[in-house]
Amino acid sequence: MVAKVVNIGGRYPGHKSRLARYENEKRWLMAHQDLPNIIQLNESAQTARHGFLFVERAEGGSLEDFILKNRAISERMARGIFGQLLTTVKVS
Repeated sequence: MVAKVVNIGGRYPGHKSRLARYENEKRWLMAHQDLPNIIQLNESAQTARHGFLFVERAEGGSLEDFILKNRAISERMARGIFGQLLTTVKVS
């Protein structure tokens, strides 16, 4: 299990939008628990300053890290990744 920590408190510009994004992400994960290829939310917690989303660990890492590491990918691999993204968007 991995914890995603989101800074949601404080007196800085944008803190209300960070809280809203945290709440939206938590609601989305809860609503899509039964879908394939979606990281499962195990638990959430919140303090005055931080939100915590405890999710299953994604073995492959983030897509951003994958792209930065590889710089270029084949068209076939890009189609596979894009297909997974479209499936997720279509279901939600």
